Amino acid sequence: MTTVIPIKGVIINNDDAYIYAYLEMDYTSPKQVQAVLNQAKDDIELEINSVGGDVDSASEIYTMLSTYQGNVIAKIVGLAASSASVIAMAGNTVEIGKLGQLMIHRASAGIAGNADDFSSGLQMLNETDQAIAKLYAEKTGKSVDEMLNLMKAETWLGADRAIELGLADSIIGEDEKPKIQMTASLNLTPRISNDAKAKLKLAIENKLNKKNEESCQSDMALLNAQIGYLELKGSEL
Repeated sequence: MTTVIPIKGVIINNDDAYIYAYLEMDYTSPKQVQAVLNQAKDDIELEINSVGGDVDSASEIYTMLSTYQGNVIAKIVGLAASSASVIAMAGNTVEIGKLGQLMIHRASAGIAGNADDFSSGLQMLNETDQAIAKLYAEKTGKSVDEMLNLMKAETWLGADRAIELGLADSIIGEDEKPKIQMTASLNLTPRISNDAKAKLKLAIENKLNKKNEESCQSDMALLNAQIGYLELKGSEL
């Protein structure tokens, strides 16, 4: 029996998962994938329609899938962009829908601090690009430099071009057109800013605390009522 793992929405780290869940936004985290793999016994089918996201989380998911003992089939049913394309490479075979798309580009990061911080950040980004380009090269049989050039150009690939290049192996059946909102900005990943995360965390914690307080008050009222009832019964006896 094939186990399906949806790779949808934004690729995020485990710590931010509850924020996306609270907002009812699609997301994929390493913990989600690991939970399914722990229960899987046969083939795995990845159902991919993701704009990408956190590269470290994508790397963790890729490693989980690529070391899985069973067969892994990656199906790009919509979009596999950015780090979602890295996850797709974990498939023993990669299939893409007729209207599917695959996008590869260089890694990016928000870096703050002094000159040493920027130098370290630049080195980290270059190392990340090299590692991802090597992954694509292993899949396609192309050189690392060829893949780096495609990443630098932020390359969008339809089904036929993805197969021609070697990033996908075959076309799957008819698919719905990917519901991806295209904007003038090239930042495809609708991530939540750190400031917004902090505000959301505070709002969620306050809401939970309020619920806990209301629950405690309700429990106390019930307990007092029960005590009163027992006292009344005692006086009747």
